[in-house]
Amino acid sequence: MNASQPVQQLVSPSQIATMTLYLYSARVAVAFCGILTNLINMLVFYKMGFASPSNISLFGLAISDFYCLTHTLIISFGLLPAFRNAVLPISFKDVTFMISSIWYSVSATGSWITAIINVERSCCVVFPIKVKTIFTRKTIIGLIAGMAIYQVVSTFPRYLTMGLVEVKSPATNRTMLTIDMVKYDQDVFSATLMASSTVPTLLCFVVVVIGTIFLITSFKRSRRLRESMTTSKNTASSGTADGNKPDKMADKDTKLIRSVIAICIVYIVGATPNVLVILVLTFYPRFQIFDAYLGNLAWGMALLGTLIQSVSFSVNIFVYFNMMSKYQQTFKTLFLGNKLEKC
Repeated sequence: MNASQPVQQLVSPSQIATMTLYLYSARVAVAFCGILTNLINMLVFYKMGFASPSNISLFGLAISDFYCLTHTLIISFGLLPAFRNAVLPISFKDVTFMISSIWYSVSATGSWITAIINVERSCCVVFPIKVKTIFTRKTIIGLIAGMAIYQVVSTFPRYLTMGLVEVKSPATNRTMLTIDMVKYDQDVFSATLMASSTVPTLLCFVVVVIGTIFLITSFKRSRRLRESMTTSKNTASSGTADGNKPDKMADKDTKLIRSVIAICIVYIVGATPNVLVILVLTFYPRFQIFDAYLGNLAWGMALLGTLIQSVSFSVNIFVYFNMMSKYQQTFKTLFLGNKLEKC
């Protein structure tokens, strides 16, 4: 019998090394820009106040995106060749693995908040009168706080099976801290990852997709109805100030719905690659970074997915600025010195 040949990776080490270098460099640039845009978002929504439940949700989303991008920036810097080969008292790769669950958990919290925003706007269409009594400030704060607590509880057990141990590095011959693989439990890791990331992300993704389709359909139907009634409305309201109020309110609601649709589309585009990776891993468990044949491919797809998601974390500011007049006015007041006009 011929001796079994070692399995070669589908994506060669040199190819994955080149891909990693470019993707990490891109993630550093995107994360840096995204941190600035989300810091601006937090300042603007804080200045706008939290009387509106929507502002609370968008402020929470900005915090979630800000953390994910800060985490991504630090990890991407640390895994670039210049830093990865530095002599440190601790394995940076192991540190990355240990805190990765925090990124997944906070990212899932952002998914929860996006789903809340989507459902709240959908309820505005279905229950336009009752929605203000359903989604109050206390309700939104309670939902976000409850989901954050769930994410902490579902993530924490992973760290009960993790620890650091001192070993001598074969490369530097120095003592360094690495993960204690004797204490590490793969089953606990898989269960916590499923509970804190996979299930919430897939659930929220489905909710946001369905809700966005509903909002787009409702928006188009409402626009056609308004266009068909424009002539009669203009005739009935001509010469009266009160007659313009419903139109102003309708325009305000339309802009808000459009902005929510845009936010949800950004979320869907950004989350789709990671959702596909999750689905492939669910139905084909070999597709993981430790596999002897598909490991490098899985690692490359994971990096690409997080890069695309990092872009989606960074671009909401353009949606807010172009579709939310109150945000635009507050932004100008804070950063351009313009006085905020009274609405």
